[in-house]
Amino acid sequence: MYLTKVKKQKLIPTNRASDADSFILVDPIVAHAPNEKTMAMLWLHAYQLGPLWVPPLILPGTISNAYLASLAPSGSWQRLFYLIAAGCIFGILVPITFFYMEPGINGACKWRVESLWKDEGFHLPETTLWKPSAHRHGGEQFAMDAWWLGGVSKRNRYVLSNVTDVCLAPRNTSTPAAPAWYSQHFLTNGSLRFTCYDISPWQTSAAVSPPRSTPSTTASDIMTATELWQHPSPETTNLHEFLTKINNKYTKSFQTYNDLYQWSISDISASWAEIWDYVGVRTSKPYTRVVSSDSILFPRPSWFEGAKLNFAENLLFPLPDVDDNSPAVIAATETTRETVTWKELRDRVWHCQSGMRALGLKTGDRVGGYVANHTNALVASLAASSLGAVWTAVSPDTGVSAVLDRMVQIEPSILFTDNAVMYNAKEHPVLPKVKDIVAGLPTLKGVVVFNTVESMGSEVTGLPAELKEKVWTYKEFASQESDLKALHFEQLEPDHPVYILYSSGTTGAPKCIVHGAIGTLLQHKKEHILQSDIRPGDKLFYFTTCTWMMWHWLVSGLAAAATLVLYDGSPFQYRNSEGQSIKDDLAMPKLIDEVGITQFGTSAKYLSVLEQRNVLPREHGLSLKTLKAIYSTGSPLAPSTFQYVYRAFGAVNLGSITGGTDIISLFGAPCPLHPVYIGEIQVLGLGMAVQAWDFSGKDVSQTGEPGDLVCTKPFPCQPVMFWQGEEGEKKYRASYFEEFEGVWHHGDFIRFNPATGGLIMLGRSDGVLKPSGVRFGSAELYNIILKHFPNEVEDALAIGRRRETDDDETVVLFLKLKEPGNLDPKLVESIKTTIRKELSARHVPGVVAECPDIPVTTNGKKIEKSVKQILCGLNIKTSTSVANPESLDFYKQWAETH
Repeated sequence: MYLTKVKKQKLIPTNRASDADSFILVDPIVAHAPNEKTMAMLWLHAYQLGPLWVPPLILPGTISNAYLASLAPSGSWQRLFYLIAAGCIFGILVPITFFYMEPGINGACKWRVESLWKDEGFHLPETTLWKPSAHRHGGEQFAMDAWWLGGVSKRNRYVLSNVTDVCLAPRNTSTPAAPAWYSQHFLTNGSLRFTCYDISPWQTSAAVSPPRSTPSTTASDIMTATELWQHPSPETTNLHEFLTKINNKYTKSFQTYNDLYQWSISDISASWAEIWDYVGVRTSKPYTRVVSSDSILFPRPSWFEGAKLNFAENLLFPLPDVDDNSPAVIAATETTRETVTWKELRDRVWHCQSGMRALGLKTGDRVGGYVANHTNALVASLAASSLGAVWTAVSPDTGVSAVLDRMVQIEPSILFTDNAVMYNAKEHPVLPKVKDIVAGLPTLKGVVVFNTVESMGSEVTGLPAELKEKVWTYKEFASQESDLKALHFEQLEPDHPVYILYSSGTTGAPKCIVHGAIGTLLQHKKEHILQSDIRPGDKLFYFTTCTWMMWHWLVSGLAAAATLVLYDGSPFQYRNSEGQSIKDDLAMPKLIDEVGITQFGTSAKYLSVLEQRNVLPREHGLSLKTLKAIYSTGSPLAPSTFQYVYRAFGAVNLGSITGGTDIISLFGAPCPLHPVYIGEIQVLGLGMAVQAWDFSGKDVSQTGEPGDLVCTKPFPCQPVMFWQGEEGEKKYRASYFEEFEGVWHHGDFIRFNPATGGLIMLGRSDGVLKPSGVRFGSAELYNIILKHFPNEVEDALAIGRRRETDDDETVVLFLKLKEPGNLDPKLVESIKTTIRKELSARHVPGVVAECPDIPVTTNGKKIEKSVKQILCGLNIKTSTSVANPESLDFYKQWAETH
């Protein structure tokens, strides 16, 4: 094979001191290709075929014209013409051949280079690069300028060690200038990574791997970001006041949010102390130390040692004080509305406390909720926290097995449940499932039934006598007498557990993630008061279930003196004048106007649906005048949806945010001091030392390259533990600290835009696609599908498939069509062409197939990992957290036949 004849060469660094960090690697054959088959093809096409077809062009033309000249009469114009023709053919084609084919450098046919570029996903701008007149100083220079070498992966593409990414800069160009030259001559997509090395002077040696150089900036990073919003008066915000306070106290001159952020992660102890002082925390005893100066992420350090406080007290009695008769909660369903004042909320919590104490609830006990998002659920949660118990909740649309998978592990003492819920104008009974749940939880001392849907009964039928005695209606439960004659708050350690949340459990039993008081409280107050500029009396809404961490984030809005707007039901149902639930795409925008919501939180999926339906609230007479911000999370928000939000809702702070159950808060946050750019999360939250790392553990945050989201310094909202003692500690470490030793690995695939500082979500790390060693996130494909094929495609699932017998990973794109059965070759080709155009050739899926459904968790997240395992031939156990487990059957059948 041709490849066996290719010598591996590389150029070593120059001896100039100024070039001590400048290197070049020259091994074009292996650099071009991910495997031997492709390497042979490229070698044959680009390096071997040129000499075969160029001589036939020269020799016949020259010889034939010379022969015709010999036949023409001597001195005739015909002889002169043929001689000139022969000379031109030979005199022009031969120099061009040498000009475009430089054996001294690569032996490459330059006419094939452009094709190779396109095949590899590159686009060459219209410059003078391809005009020989621009390179009269020689073919060697032209070859160096035009030579392609990039996208190299250490793992399976480059034969020399310690080399990951390489490209060439022009001769005599120093390394600092190389990125600018590279960005000028190439337009690449953000998924590929490049490092520029100096190529002067040319020196060859034995294969000795050079150290890394500084990666260049890709062209996608230097593209002008489209700004959508800026705060009209940033100097009036809480965050600006906080920045000014830090400047005055520490003699700083911070001008931007990034200045403040960099300080906050450089001095963790001081920054969190200042956040504590600014947002205010009620304590019965002050802290003695914020955090140890030598703290590491694991084992988790203690925060604010010495302090005594109660989480619920900080929510029910926020700083600053509130008017007792002002609304604390507005609860809405598809058909009802309820307003609860601060005084009434505290009174209801006291009555719930009394019922808990009467059943013998103690500090540290667990209280479970099988409840929807309503006032009673909030009251039960606050009552549990006030007594030092730990609250955990599962949405009532969750199946019995999924509930028991979670709650059996944490052994609750009390379970609160709805009798029924309403969704899409239909009543759905809950109590039939409660019977089986109660039977599976032997530690229960009491089961308390909320009469949530009055038309449904509150009796749990089918229970044996000994279990039936444990069941209470909420009215009976809250009427019990106890030793509590007034609202009581246990004063506890800062890291005392307040919540247990659960991992998605897509590959096994859900992990029980325990969150502490001060981490949850302080992080949420920071995000509400500083990052979101929430003021006392603002009306904070988040469309969420009690299972999702955003419910806990919403509840903490009380600590910022905000009024909570709770909603239970479909976001596309609204009550009519008769109080009936009817379908209405404008249901949530109408609710914004009806109750005066100032901050509206939802999922990216909801906004995407509105975009697809082209819902424009202001064209239907809705003013949305109270709305200040819209928050979106759960999955990456498509760039087109950013634009839709501003078209539909006006000038608001669109806070695309990211965090997770694991930290019960945010890594990427909103910011009133920073613009909103299309497709980007505005900023990283204060005190959160987040970076993007590539697979080797290298920080690529400043290069625009994609990588895994990591946090490198301790933060107070780390889980205080995983439940189950030593076993929980092992799971804790395995979940976050095995990928990169001592560094929090979150499981998201991201990149930063160096031009704006914005964070771009590319999907989950376990959903990373990696054909031919090039990594990119599934969200990139989803964004294209959503933007260009909204009328044909309802949803999509992108999976990387590589079985043991496969040489490489194949990207499989499953499409759930709006009209099943209409996946014709024309649509498939159109999708592939669009992906190739919008992203690159490397993003084009190898297989596009139709699927009947997309598997999701109960929170609506796509379950990419389970489908990936199925397609790769692994046997998996279907988790009870899969909302539609029957959908996995299709992928099992597909994997067997493809």
